[in-house]
Amino acid sequence: MIDYNGERLQRTGRGITLEITSFTQEQLEDAINKLLYDESYKKNVVEVSKDSWIDSTPLENRRHGGVEYVIRHEDTSFMRAISCKSYWYQRRLLDVYAFLS
Repeated sequence: MIDYNGERLQRTGRGITLEITSFTQEQLEDAINKLLYDESYKKNVVEVSKDSWIDSTPLENRRHGGVEYVIRHEDTSFMRAISCKSYWYQRRLLDVYAFLS
């Protein structure tokens, strides 16, 4: 059974999963060599690393951090609030009140 995180790393090209109960020494060596010498893995990891890098400067010096993040990155759709996709009556919980009454 492969865990979710391992499968996700393999799917996104940042890792290799092996079944812990049945892999051989040769499979392990091949996986390690592939991770070390295949440049595509390094490229994918560096790309994710840039996205998750946290600035260590004091808060008063990063007042415009959100704006700078949006300028640096192309896809910022994950930053939108879930309520943006809700209907107006859902945001005001009118559907819940109607159901309960």
